[in-house]
Amino acid sequence: MRKHLGLSGRDFASLLRVTPETVSRWENPKRESEHIGETSELLLRTLVVSHQKPISNYEDLSQWGKKARASLRAVFRCSRNTWTSDKAA
Repeated sequence: MRKHLGLSGRDFASLLRVTPETVSRWENPKRESEHIGETSELLLRTLVVSHQKPISNYEDLSQWGKKARASLRAVFRCSRNTWTSDKAA
């Protein structure tokens, strides 16, 4: 997901207010406790899929989300540690 957004690990960490080491652990977990968590990952993926392009300004995204909330529907599936999405009707 970070790569889809065109962000380095350091930039992604800065936007999410975590350390680059935390991002690295999310992407390469050695223990279950190091994974980002299914709910958090689903939230991030929902934002990325609904926006349809890399997000350049996360501050503006909060306003966009309020307008799009009623029309946003997506279905996510997790298979073999990979998320896929389909736009729902």
